[in-house]
Amino acid sequence: MKVSFQPYLFYFVAGLLLLGCHPKKLTYTTSNQQYIFSDSLNNRIDTTSMSFISWYSDSLKKTMNTVLAISAQAMVKELPEGLLGNYCADACRRQAESNCIEKNYPTPDFLFLNHGGLRASLPRGKITIGNVYEVMPFENELVVISMNGTDADSVLQHIASMGGAPVSGVRFSIDGKRAKDITVNGTALSATKYTMLQHLIIWQMAEMDSVF
Repeated sequence: MKVSFQPYLFYFVAGLLLLGCHPKKLTYTTSNQQYIFSDSLNNRIDTTSMSFISWYSDSLKKTMNTVLAISAQAMVKELPEGLLGNYCADACRRQAESNCIEKNYPTPDFLFLNHGGLRASLPRGKITIGNVYEVMPFENELVVISMNGTDADSVLQHIASMGGAPVSGVRFSIDGKRAKDITVNGTALSATKYTMLQHLIIWQMAEMDSVF
């Protein structure tokens, strides 16, 4: 008698597939623990670590406490403009002019800084190196950009829409988030004039940080 195993083999394979596709239940546990770092809870001093970094810490404090200037009043960060922003913008523009003259590049006609890049105000009295690092802690670079009057107007309109920014070499009023009565070094902004001078010395802008 001839016996066929094909039906049984089919049911056997189907059973294995069904068992293999059956979802497995995974059991796991979670735990949370809070670690509080506080001087009041842990006032033990790691003398080994302190002795290791003390030479650097002492040297750094000495450098940061070096007095650079004496200010008759506090310089506070404000918008649409303020004493701190104006001072930093003028100082950066002056440095940019010096570098451009040294490398025989066109000097910048105006400059603006990112208001958010000024991270602190300067106090009245002694201004230290540490104070300066607190104001500008980032390694920003001054970039000279060539543009015509139309593009310059677009940048200044953007500044006005944000409520102002530290500027140097340019003056304008803000009315309804629009820049009006724009002058660059005392001369009214003129798209035609800037376009005409683009093959000679285009009006330049020194920019710090990103515009948008």
